[in-house]
Amino acid sequence: MGDKQIFSKHDYLERFRDSEEKQQEKQQEKQKKALEMALDIRKFEIDLYWKRATYFWAFIAATFAGYFLLISKYSGGEKN
Repeated sequence: MGDKQIFSKHDYLERFRDSEEKQQEKQQEKQKKALEMALDIRKFEIDLYWKRATYFWAFIAATFAGYFLLISKYSGGEKN
C-alpha cells in the first residue's frame, strides 16, 4: 500500500475503499464462523436433550414395570 502514490481524490478514496472492503470481508467471515459455532452448539444441545429424554423415559418405564409387578403380586395375580 505504501508504494502507490496518491495523485487525486479518487486515488485517496480508493485506498479507503480497499480497506473498507477488507474490513467488510473480515466482518462477514467472523459472522460466518459465529453462525457455524452457534449451529454446532445447537446440534450438541439437541443431542444432549435426546439423551436426557431417553434416560427419563427408561426410568419411567422401569418404574411402571416395577409398580405393576408389585400390584400383580399383591392383588392375587400370583399365588404364594
